[in-house]
Amino acid sequence: MNSEESIDMRSCRLKPTHSSRDGFGMILSLLVFGCLLLSMHGCGDGNPIRQTATDAGGGAPSVPDSRPTDPRPTDSRPTDPRDEAESVTGSDRYVRMSTTQGEIILRLFNVRAPASVRNFLGYVDSKFYDGTVFHRVIKGYMIQAGGFDKDMTIKPTGEAIRNEWTNGLRNKRGRVAMARLDGQPNSATSQFFINVVNNRSLNERQSDGAAYAVFGEVILGMSVVDAIKSVRTAPRNDAAGNVHENFPVEPIIINSVRRMSGEEGDAQLLAVRRKTLDAAASVLKSEGVDIETAVVTDSGLWYIDITAGTGESPSRGTRIEVQYNAWLTDGTRFDSSGLRRSPTRFRLTSPTIEGWIEGSIGMRVGGKRWLIISPELGYGGVIAGPVPANSILIFEVELVEIL
Repeated sequence: MNSEESIDMRSCRLKPTHSSRDGFGMILSLLVFGCLLLSMHGCGDGNPIRQTATDAGGGAPSVPDSRPTDPRPTDSRPTDPRDEAESVTGSDRYVRMSTTQGEIILRLFNVRAPASVRNFLGYVDSKFYDGTVFHRVIKGYMIQAGGFDKDMTIKPTGEAIRNEWTNGLRNKRGRVAMARLDGQPNSATSQFFINVVNNRSLNERQSDGAAYAVFGEVILGMSVVDAIKSVRTAPRNDAAGNVHENFPVEPIIINSVRRMSGEEGDAQLLAVRRKTLDAAASVLKSEGVDIETAVVTDSGLWYIDITAGTGESPSRGTRIEVQYNAWLTDGTRFDSSGLRRSPTRFRLTSPTIEGWIEGSIGMRVGGKRWLIISPELGYGGVIAGPVPANSILIFEVELVEIL
């Protein structure tokens, strides 16, 4: 019996940017600056957290180094799943997790991670998680659960599953992924973790040849997750005598995990996403935009087409030329291509924020569109120039040309 599963954080590398600016203007500076901050935010606080001899079954992951790597693809480098489109279509699943800190609702990506979701729901349906604890809590990294009861006795599990790390889903804040044994990519059983920051290094191949498979996300209850990540922790022995370095001093217990109907889950998801549109409503209405025509994508991006356009559509990685204006929800216009009296050019790839990439890909040359971008698709919990942390961004965009 494995004493414990783990996630092993080997490295978190900041990729140098290679732009010549080429008339990019403030918006590209903000997009790059915000992405670099997000990268650093997911790299831990620099204090080493190493595995110990008593964590033989997989212990606390290591804080990564910050050595840069060349971001340019080579023939020997496989496609990075972080660069794949993240749209998730099909029938998602939902569960409600009741904990001693509050309630968390999870959306499970049944189409993109079928083996992981089927495995997780098997444990849910058998009430396996009832009475288990969050046994590893690392602020600035993740919270992990699903293997031990409140007495720190490991629970017997079923067979391990294959690792679905190539599904294109990334370990971002709020995402749920499978924990596994260090060095054994296909060893995941019942344990899972919730990312509390954007953990980019967990999307990269580890020394065993695989990354960590995301299979769900928190759609309601991140305040509960944040409360859990902030509790005081201390070393504690499990029933087998293994030391766990980051166990909450006051145990955090999962009371139950139960399925929700698809209708209820979809309604919860839409209600959460509608808050983003509602927050932008006053700015949009002041510009004469009918918000009832807004469309929400699977990722949570809202857009409103003003002019459809008749030209070609760009793809991920394409370089484009645009005219744009940008607002915060309080009405502050924080940037505009008009300030420079010329269009802005940039490439639809990292480090450009995901909401801008997705929103631009859906346009045609000559088209005009409003984008309402949630913090998760924007700068997240970091400050990016004049943009405060956790800001909803509003863009009026005209796609001038594909370069």
